[in-house]
Amino acid sequence: MHETPATPPTAPATPAGPSTKRRRALLIALIAAVVVLFALSSALTLALFAANDNSTPAPVSATTSPAAPAAAAATTKAAPRPTLTPSPSDFQLTVKVIEQECFGSAGCIVTFRLDIAYTGPRLPTGVTYEVVYEVRGGEEPLINNFTIQGDIATQDREQTISTTSSKAKLTAVVTDVSVLG
Repeated sequence: MHETPATPPTAPATPAGPSTKRRRALLIALIAAVVVLFALSSALTLALFAANDNSTPAPVSATTSPAAPAAAAATTKAAPRPTLTPSPSDFQLTVKVIEQECFGSAGCIVTFRLDIAYTGPRLPTGVTYEVVYEVRGGEEPLINNFTIQGDIATQDREQTISTTSSKAKLTAVVTDVSVLG
């Protein structure tokens, strides 16, 4: 008879500790939030471009005077670009925390919205501006944008950011303003 030697038993794998599980869950939640924000931002941008399509020709005058062709040509030209572009310092942004979920030493996921105040000169009607801002105080800065037309600002309703602790202070600052279209 031939006997084969027994193989030594293998040690069971050590399960991931609670800290690792929390970090993994936080990472998954953060990735999902980024994907959702990207999709919402893309959809909002497409909707704004569709809403701001100014390709409708201007009405042509029905007069028969000799100046009529010149007047008709003048009404079909593109509208001039606005001369006013607000500066970043014309905006004051306040971060309003809506919800905060913390995971001990793994940090927190903070849901917030922005309160927007415009203090610059009156904006022309019919012109849409894109305002780029940065939220600071998270693990990484968050860069996003909103649009403003007249006295109406359109933004994401809620946003999320990951912080290193529950004591993190979030601030937002405008970094760029440009005319859309």
